[in-house]
Amino acid sequence: MLHQCTFLGLHDWSMKEFEKMGYMTLAIRDGHMDTVKCYIKGLKYLAKKINEKMSDTSNEEWKKDLKEMYDNVYCLIETVKILMEASKM
Repeated sequence: MLHQCTFLGLHDWSMKEFEKMGYMTLAIRDGHMDTVKCYIKGLKYLAKKINEKMSDTSNEEWKKDLKEMYDNVYCLIETVKILMEASKM
């Protein structure tokens, strides 16, 4: 069964992922790369769900908000990748 995500649910989910970013910084520092890889995988799934919601939504204001949410999630993904690369130096 396919479950639809609500706009509010996606918003709350994305906010929780931003809160986790601090923990991921510490995980990178401590070498827990498997944890960080799981975090990135979860962020990619969140981005996929946001993108699905954008496709299903006809409200232009919500689409704009979802696009911003999507861009923010990808900013998190790229930031975590940069931190992971920097930790290898």
